[in-house]
Amino acid sequence: MARDRWTRGSSLAVAVVAAALLFALVNYFGAKYWTRWDWTAGHLYTLSSQTRHVLESLERDVRIVSFLTEGNRVSPDVVEEIRTLLTAYQGVNPARVDIEWVDWQRDPLRAQQLLSELGIDPLRDSLDVIVVESGERRRQVRLDELVEFDPSAGMGGPPPVRAITAEGALTAAVVAVTRQEKPRVLFATGHGELPLRDVRGAGLSRLAGALEKTDVAVEEWNALGAESVPEGTDLVVVAGPRTPWLEAERRALADFLAGGGRVLLLLDPVFERAGGGRFVASGLEELLAAWGLEVHDDVVIDPDHGLPFFGPETFWEEPIPLHPVTSPLSGRPVLFLLARSLGKKAELPGGVVLHDLVETTANAWGETDLLSEGGPRRDEGDRKGPLLLAVAGEKTRLASPEEAIPGNGKGDEEKDDPGPGEEGTSAPPGARLLVIGDADIFSNAGIDQASNRAFALNAIGWLLADEGQLGIPPKERTLARLFLTEEQLWTLFAIVVIGLPGLGIGAGLLTWWLRRR
Repeated sequence: MARDRWTRGSSLAVAVVAAALLFALVNYFGAKYWTRWDWTAGHLYTLSSQTRHVLESLERDVRIVSFLTEGNRVSPDVVEEIRTLLTAYQGVNPARVDIEWVDWQRDPLRAQQLLSELGIDPLRDSLDVIVVESGERRRQVRLDELVEFDPSAGMGGPPPVRAITAEGALTAAVVAVTRQEKPRVLFATGHGELPLRDVRGAGLSRLAGALEKTDVAVEEWNALGAESVPEGTDLVVVAGPRTPWLEAERRALADFLAGGGRVLLLLDPVFERAGGGRFVASGLEELLAAWGLEVHDDVVIDPDHGLPFFGPETFWEEPIPLHPVTSPLSGRPVLFLLARSLGKKAELPGGVVLHDLVETTANAWGETDLLSEGGPRRDEGDRKGPLLLAVAGEKTRLASPEEAIPGNGKGDEEKDDPGPGEEGTSAPPGARLLVIGDADIFSNAGIDQASNRAFALNAIGWLLADEGQLGIPPKERTLARLFLTEEQLWTLFAIVVIGLPGLGIGAGLLTWWLRRR
C-alpha cells in the first residue's frame, strides 16, 4: 500500500512539474513569436503591409509614449483599440520598438517626469497625445489624428468614433523620426497652378500640411522662365496649370526627369476664355509624348458612379489595386471633381513602363460638346469608356535631355546601344512620372473626400520611393448586432444554462457510478 501511494504521489508530482514546464514554454514562445487573429469587419487590429515594412526595416530604436486616457473625449473601447494596435507595432519588431503607457491621473509623478522630458506643457498642450521619438527627433500625434469622430452624433458623453486613423498617423511619425534626410518637394507656380498655402477650397494647404507632418520639406518653385529645377529637389508637382509652360521651362522639367527625377502632373481640363469650349494646352504635351502618354480635350462623365445633387462631371471610381499606389485602396473609392481622360500610345518608347491606376466604367464617356443644349450626352464622336484617369510611369533609360522631348533631332532616332568608343547615354535609374487628369482631387475641396487623401499620399510616397509615405486608409468601426427571435433565445438559454452544465453533472455522476462498481 505504501509503495502504491508513493508511486501515485510521484506520478502526480511529475505530472505537475511537466505541466508547469509546458506552461512556461508556451508562455515563452508565445511572448517571443506571438500572433493574432483579427475577425473584426474593419480589420482594426491588422497592420498594413506598409507598416510592417517600415517596422521590419528599422535601423534605429523607436520609443512610443502614450498619454491617452479614457475620459470625456473618447470611450474606453477606443483607447483599448489603439493600445492593441500599438502592441502589434511592438510585436513586429520588439528589438527596436519600445512602448510605454502613462496614465497622468493614476501615476502623476511618472507623467510629470515624462511631460518634462518630452517637452509637453500641460497648460498649453493637449495631453491626449502619443509621442514618437528616435534619438533627438520627436513627433507628437494628437487625438484628432488618431481617430475620426462622427460629426452627426448628438450631445452627451464621449463623441462616437467613426474610424480609427491611428495606424496611418503613427507609421508616418515613425518614418519622420527615423528618416536620415527630409525629402524636398517643390510645387511649381507661375502658370496659374493651384496655390500651395491657400486655405480656400482651390488651395493645397491641407496636402502641404499632411506632407509636413511626415517630415517632408514642402516649398513653392516659381517655374516661370526657369531653366533648371533647383538642386536637391526630389519631386516636382505641377498642379493644374492654366497657362502653357514655355519651351525652356518644359526642358527644365525634361532635364530633371532625364537625371532620374520624379514628377507629379495634375492636368485639369482648362477652357479658353470665350473660346467656344476649346481647351488651354498645358505646354507639357510633348513631354508626355516621350513617355507614351497623351491628354485628351474632354470632360469625363460617368453616369454609373455619379453623385446625387452634384453635376455629371463629379463621380467616384475604385482604383485598380495592382500597383503600390493603389493596392492599399482596394475597394475604397476616389472622388473626381472635374477630370479629363488620358491616353497611351500603342507603342511605348524604349525603357518606359506604364501602370494604369484608375479608370472609369464602360458606360463613361469623354464629353467634348459642353455647350450643347440639354446638358452632356454621349455622341458618336465622344471617347467611350473605360477611360484612363490616372497612370504611373517608370523610365529606366533616357538617352539625353534632347530625347526627353521629341522633335529635337537627336531624340528622334533611338539608340539602343552606344557604338564602339561611344560613351553610354543611359540616365540614372529611377525616373518616375505620375499623371492624373484632375487637379481638384488633391485640393482642399477634394482631399478629404472618399479616399483622396490616402491616394495623394500614396502617389507622392511612391514617387519619392518611400513606402513609409504611403497613405494608410482609416479602419472603419462597425458595430455588429445579433438579433434573435424569442424561440432562438429560449433555445440558446436551454443550451448554455441547462444543457452544458447538465452535461458536466451527468459526466461526473457517470464517473462516480463506474468507480463504485
